[in-house]
Amino acid sequence: MLKLKRIPYVWKILLCFLLVARTNGVSVKKVSSMDDDANELARLVEMFWSLKPDVLQRQGPLVLCEFIDQYCATATSRMRAISVMISSIVNDYHSRKPYNQVLNVCVNSTGLESIEKSSSLLQRLISPMITNDDKLNIRQYRRVILNYTSELNDLISYMNKSCNAEEIHALVCLSNTELIKRCTLKMLRDMHDQSTLDIYEDYIQKTKDIFTDINIQLSMADKEFE
Repeated sequence: MLKLKRIPYVWKILLCFLLVARTNGVSVKKVSSMDDDANELARLVEMFWSLKPDVLQRQGPLVLCEFIDQYCATATSRMRAISVMISSIVNDYHSRKPYNQVLNVCVNSTGLESIEKSSSLLQRLISPMITNDDKLNIRQYRRVILNYTSELNDLISYMNKSCNAEEIHALVCLSNTELIKRCTLKMLRDMHDQSTLDIYEDYIQKTKDIFTDINIQLSMADKEFE
């Protein structure tokens, strides 16, 4: 009789153990799956941005990436400069004012005069030299990405909401892969929290497919101009 009384209790313990193990297994799988999604999407986005025309990196506003890395010595000035740089690229591409603000955050007027004399960095920002080949490459790049404007805008919107300035700087300047992954993971968590699992998984798969397609098209366009 004693054994028979103990059997239900033992089964209860075993059942509890299985439920806990099952719950933990689902949780680990969910986190692991989201990490995998973030790593894959970060790789695709990083490849997409690396395939932009070279002129966008060496002339114009993205020259600020080099300037910040070279001349913003303190963490405070760096974060302020990054915030202004992102604003200038998104909102005020053709205005010199935001560029001046970035420069002045990190270097005083005397320092700027010295940099202007000793480095071509500022000249590439202030007076970019764009060739006809550069213009052709930019048109080709735009032709590809204009087919995906809505999807790219959605991703940019999530990035602005989910990521801090340092992480966005890492993506814009392709300066830190770990920060790019962290930014992507934060975006995915926010997407997941704002929708059902089915909608989230469908959106992630479509986004991966879109960036895979864009990267193939851009890679093919690069070969055409080699």
